Amino acid sequence: MTPGYQAVGQKLVDVKGIHETVPLDKYKNYDVPLHPQQTVVQFNSTYLETTGRNERRRGDAVGWGLCLGFVGLSVSNGILYLIVKSTIDFDIVFLSIGLILAFSMILFFAPLINVLSTELFTTWHYPIRFNRKTRKVYVRQYNRKVEVYNWDDLTFFIAYINEDRDIRAVTFDKNGETITGMFALAFQNNVFDKSLISYFEFIRRYMEGDDQQLKEVKEAIRYIYPIHKKRETPLMSFKRLILNVVHYSHENMEYPERTFRFTQ
Repeated sequence: MTPGYQAVGQKLVDVKGIHETVPLDKYKNYDVPLHPQQTVVQFNSTYLETTGRNERRRGDAVGWGLCLGFVGLSVSNGILYLIVKSTIDFDIVFLSIGLILAFSMILFFAPLINVLSTELFTTWHYPIRFNRKTRKVYVRQYNRKVEVYNWDDLTFFIAYINEDRDIRAVTFDKNGETITGMFALAFQNNVFDKSLISYFEFIRRYMEGDDQQLKEVKEAIRYIYPIHKKRETPLMSFKRLILNVVHYSHENMEYPERTFRFTQ
């Protein structure tokens, strides 16, 4: 998961995983198209709610966990057979081997269950809500804590990290160096800064723009991600998976027919 509340108390240059930063000015109008990137969950004149930074990774833990779990259960059946047969035959050597393997499988399943718990039997999603009227930003972090930020206190920048790039928002203490809070906006990519700026401008214009600009933000939204108060359906997950595979995710995902990727 991306660094968030773990960065509190550090200086920005010391945050693990961030190799380079590009400042963004929330009071500047960027002359770029507005790209919501299919991250909007709720929208009205009071607040804009988007998915969290790791929403597109949701399901990865479950998918891999189920695959590994199937392998683990298959191996466990063999171990159980070995233990039972060794007990019947009074074969101490094979019984000892079976018990050692059984203990190893317990050690295997413990962290697997812990990983699955990050997505199963927990919150539906980890939204970010931008309140235009109160100028507050509400973020549910992966420690399940809801953090509240003053929009005017936030500093934004593009973060270059190991796997790709994303947009970070941070608050600093009085010395302007030590981080008191950090979160990432929903959209990320590993190709162009321009697409990140288009997403940032979509958020920035909602919070800073006048009525005409609010209208522009509304018109940019083509898709509302239907996960408010409910979980993503398997069909929806499949559609988003296909979207990430056959379209350029660093371009305008709100209009995927314009970004279809032809492969040879």
